[in-house]
Amino acid sequence: MLIPSAARNAMLSAYIALLTNVAKLRLRTSGGAEVANVILPNPAFAAPVNGVSQIGTVTPDTDANGGTIADAVFLNATDVVQGTMSVGTSNAEVVLSSLTIPAGATITVASFSLTMPAGSV
Repeated sequence: MLIPSAARNAMLSAYIALLTNVAKLRLRTSGGAEVANVILPNPAFAAPVNGVSQIGTVTPDTDANGGTIADAVFLNATDVVQGTMSVGTSNAEVVLSSLTIPAGATITVASFSLTMPAGSV
């Protein structure tokens, strides 16, 4: 099934609406402990175009807890998980230069996009 761009944009917009009012991108250990926490802008993402939305400018975590990152999650304003993503140094949903973060490090997000796939025939 192929999903038209207008439908993909609507679905992505509905998801993005969950990430407003002080949403976060949290990097976590395998036990779920916070390694680093960056604050997303409000709105977190630009309006989708052709099923793709780019993140706005995030507030860096200037004092990371540190640790080894196992996954990343989007949290809403009340810290409810709104999505879990794989992490790695390549071929992952969140690509990082290193999975080991020292305590006190500054963590920034250079770019990030959400995509609602069109599907396949």
